[in-house]
Amino acid sequence: MNESIQAATVAYAVSWGIGLVVAIAYFIVAVTIVRKASSRASLLMSLGIATGFVLSCASPILTMGLGRFAEGGAVGFARTQALMTMTGSILGAAGHVLVIVGVVTLARPRKRDVRDPDPDAPERLA
Repeated sequence: MNESIQAATVAYAVSWGIGLVVAIAYFIVAVTIVRKASSRASLLMSLGIATGFVLSCASPILTMGLGRFAEGGAVGFARTQALMTMTGSILGAAGHVLVIVGVVTLARPRKRDVRDPDPDAPERLA
């Protein structure tokens, strides 16, 4: 294998691995720390992060298998690659939207119960 191709392959694998580690870290934060503050925000963020994780894992596998199953030679390969790229982009954007909605949900103040307007009042903390 040519040295430049080998270097590119290693760089791709390392960057892919770093992306997966970061996605796992985000997921852990969403299901532990964020969940304590808002279970709804945690769910939205977890779904969005999981979407990105699945896409990251599936993309290299699908790309490797693409040449085998694409019909029509180079043109069929290009069409299938374009369809796969667009589908991945749309699903990835949907995952990012879920994370954004989760962050906004987390940032919004919770509605308080009318019967207990200030749960952190000094008389309640005693």
